[in-house]
Amino acid sequence: GLARTLGERFREANGVAAPIFLADGTVGAALLVAGPAQRMHAHRVVNEAAVRRLAAEVTDALRGLAQQT
Repeated sequence: GLARTLGERFREANGVAAPIFLADGTVGAALLVAGPAQRMHAHRVVNEAAVRRLAAEVTDALRGLAQQT
């Protein structure tokens, strides 16, 4: 999963977040990266891939179970 914020809270800021799963498969936290809208949009693909990868690494470190979609 992935969530995006596109200026909803602050017009000039965007963000991307991915869930971090616990051992029982529930979401225990989220990893969020936010920044200036123009920069976040310009690097959208790289940012989203990095957030997904890092959230998966944290899930693995916690021995969490990511839900299969």
